[in-house]
This record gives sequence, C-alpha cells and structure tokens, in this order.
Amino acid sequence: MRRLMIRLIFILSVFCFASCQSHQESQNTAESESIEISLDSSSTLVSTEEPSEAGWFYSDDYLYGLKNYKGEIILNPQFKLVGSFHNGLAPVCSDDIHGFCDTNGTIYSLPDDVYFSIYMNEMAGGFVFDGFTEERIVITNSAQNKFGFISTDNKIIAPCKYDVVSEFSEGYACVGSNEKYGYIDLQGKEVIELHYNDAKSFSESKAAVQLENGLYGFINKQGEIIIEALFVQVEEFHNGLCMAYYPEGGGIYFINTKGETEIEGPFDEAYSFYSGTTLVRSGEKCYYIDLSGAKTEDADCDGFLGC
Repeated sequence: MRRLMIRLIFILSVFCFASCQSHQESQNTAESESIEISLDSSSTLVSTEEPSEAGWFYSDDYLYGLKNYKGEIILNPQFKLVGSFHNGLAPVCSDDIHGFCDTNGTIYSLPDDVYFSIYMNEMAGGFVFDGFTEERIVITNSAQNKFGFISTDNKIIAPCKYDVVSEFSEGYACVGSNEKYGYIDLQGKEVIELHYNDAKSFSESKAAVQLENGLYGFINKQGEIIIEALFVQVEEFHNGLCMAYYPEGGGIYFINTKGETEIEGPFDEAYSFYSGTTLVRSGEKCYYIDLSGAKTEDADCDGFLGC
C-alpha cells in the first residue's frame, strides 16, 4: 500500500503539471526542431545547477518530453516515462531507449541489456518506475529476468542478480534469491544475509522476517531479532503500531514495538496507522480508531473488500 501511494502521488503530480502547461508547450514544440539524441553508456554527469520553480517535464498525447531548470524545452515528447532531475540527470525510457538525460538534452544510455523496471499502473493512468526511492531505481535484465539497482547519477549500485527486490526504505532494500531473502544498503552491499524465508521493508527501523518456524518476527538494522516470531502475518510499523495476525483466533490485532498486543480487536479488515487514526472493519460495521484503539467516528465500508 505504501508503494502504491508513493507511485500515485508521483504520477498525479506529473499529470497535474502537464494539464496546466500542455497548450503553451505544444505551441513551442511545434516551432522547435527535433533535437538529436546522443547515446553513450559509459558517461555520467553531475550538475550543480539548482532547480527553479519551472516544471521539468510535460506530456503530450501520453508521451513525455523534458525541460531544463530554466524551463527551456530540451527534448520533444517521445518517452513513455520520465522522472525528475537528480544530480543533473533525469531518467527517461521508451521502447528502444532507457537511460538518463542531462540538462542539455544528451541521453546517456544504460549498459547493454539493462533496462529500467517499469509497469503500467492503470489507476495512475500510465507507466511508473518500479521502486524509485532514495535516489535508487530498480533495473532488470530481460534475458535472465533478474533485478538490481542503479543510482540517479547513472552508476550501477547492485547488478541484476536477484530474483526479487523491494524499493529502498530507510537506506535498506529487501532482496531475494533462490527463495531466500535479506537486505542490501545504498551502496549495494549485502548487509543482512539472505537466509530468511520471507522479508519486508524497513519501517521505523524494524523489518518483518519469516523464520524457519514459518512465523514472522522483527529484526533491527543489525539483523538482530527484536520481536519474537509469533505471527502468521504482519505489516509494517507506522506510528509505533503494526497490524498482526496470530496463529490462533483469527482477525487483525495491532502490536506495539515490544511485540505486545496494543489494540485488541480482532478486526476483520484494517489499514495501517499512516496518521493518528485508521479505518477498521468489524463485521458489517466500519469506523475509525485512534492510536489507543478508541472509536473516533463511523465510516462506510467502500474501502474494504469484505462488505
């Protein structure tokens, strides 16, 4: 859910800017000559330019182009997806081009057989980058269907050798290979060994991992167990609380950072505490609760599948 929210916010910001600028930009584009694209997989660039209030990308007929920090068009619409400038480079991709564009309109391609991992998000109305956080972007090698990471200054951080990866969170990314999971840091170093049966992203300095008994507990960033593996399923910690499912009894409870039940429930459905309240369902009744578990107001159940 967290990843979906981040991606939705990113795409919506792109589309909102495009709707305000598309008419004027299309006139400018019509008068501009096509800019030649230069490909060089060995080059990187770091810029000290500071961004202005001007937009950095725009869309026209569901294709995207780029403007520099001065608001000048440097590439006409031709890409399925573009990102914001970081370190003087913006990620761009189309059917035959995956790379980074500098503020002069020159494109530095990714290494051979390496591509950005993107997918169509129908809810967001277009393509999105898979795992674009903390200046790291997921890349894939289509021939082997493996995944790794590249930085926003066009440097391979982790080669495409993992079967599955998560986006970076709090400086760590969960990675999996041969059905075992662990964590890498922002430099691509495997800082927590890949030996868990399952693992989730770090949140509030804790990450859920599945141990040999099939149950989930939590580790810290040193890989030490800080909450015993007692749960059949858990989510991430937010506001000091985490949704958890016990082996017996069914339903959703909320545990605290000590692994103790904080809000009894059990609820049939619930959302994590991304703010001071969250929505829960008990039977056919839906309502908001605060961090103490107290009901704050009734709600409809449109946000749940069970009603």
